[in-house]
Amino acid sequence: MLPELVNIITSILAFVDDPALRSHFAMTINMIREAYLSGSADEQEIKSDLTSIIFEILKISSRKPIDEAKKKELQKKTQDYVDEIMDLLRVEMTTRKYAFGLKRFR
Repeated sequence: MLPELVNIITSILAFVDDPALRSHFAMTINMIREAYLSGSADEQEIKSDLTSIIFEILKISSRKPIDEAKKKELQKKTQDYVDEIMDLLRVEMTTRKYAFGLKRFR
């Protein structure tokens, strides 16, 4: 996993107090990542799943009732995180394709 991706996931999970819940969310994001990298799910499906899980994490982390303004703020933050993660997953996918492709010619 790219260090930049680890940093993003760590920052998303920073305000989740419960270690078991934090671990569960991290594993879920990693499973989504693996589904994308293995080709088990298309990009739209991955974006949708990431959006759902990240929004829930941010909502739980908020610790306050969510009014409409706060919901919009969390949706924007969620979309920013999803965009960053998808960019990094595309980089990781490209790197893997070429790494595995080059191994065939050795």
